[in-house]
Amino acid sequence: MSDPLADLLAELETHEGVLRQWGASDRADVLVEVVRRVREARDRERAQLVNLADAALISGFSTRHLRNLIRDGHLTDHGQRHAPRLRVGDLPRKPATSSGSDGWDPRAAAAKAVGSP
Repeated sequence: MSDPLADLLAELETHEGVLRQWGASDRADVLVEVVRRVREARDRERAQLVNLADAALISGFSTRHLRNLIRDGHLTDHGQRHAPRLRVGDLPRKPATSSGSDGWDPRAAAAKAVGSP
C-alpha cells in the first residue's frame, strides 16, 4: 500500500536540487527543513502508544480483531498484561470508505479525538 505522505516528501526532496540549480539555495534550505520537520512529526505520531479502544477508532477494526492480531503475533503489545498498548504506526487500517455528502470522515474524527493528526 502506497504512503501518500512519503511519496510527497520524496517528490519535494527532488525539488531541492532544482532550486539549487537555479540559484535559490535559501529556498532549497527551507524546503529541506520543512521535509525534515514533517518526517519527524510523522515519526512521533507513528511511535505514539494507544490503548485498545483508541487503536480500534484509529484503525477501523474492532477491539476483538486487534486482540486476535496481538494473540496471533501480527501486532506487538507494548503495554502490560490486561492493558495492551499498540503503536499507531503498526496499526492496520481499513480501506477508506466514501464519506457522506457532508465530507465528515469518522476515522479522521476519531484519530483527532485521541490526539493523532
